[in-house]
Amino acid sequence: MEQARQTSEREAARVQEKMRRAQEKLERRLEASRQREEMRLQAAERHLQSRSRHNSAWERPAPPSPAAPPEPVVSDEERLAVLRMLAQKKITPDEADQLLTALEGKRL
Repeated sequence: MEQARQTSEREAARVQEKMRRAQEKLERRLEASRQREEMRLQAAERHLQSRSRHNSAWERPAPPSPAAPPEPVVSDEERLAVLRMLAQKKITPDEADQLLTALEGKRL
């Protein structure tokens, strides 16, 4: 009985650690994505400012606004849904890892 309890505690600790690592990995990916998007927006703003200065010198009409950046194929909500299922123990950490990997593959 004691051995089963210890085994169960070790497994629970292992699952918690795996969940923590998966959440940290997701947070790092989200932050990197936010940073990339911020850099794209800054570059687009610089480009528009440059074009605006150039156009005013020649008195040409301003160029049309750039199209909005494409929506990511994989949303943050999808990733969070996987983590919620993991937290609710509806899926195992291995399954969560597979789902997150599959979602990232979907983006490419």
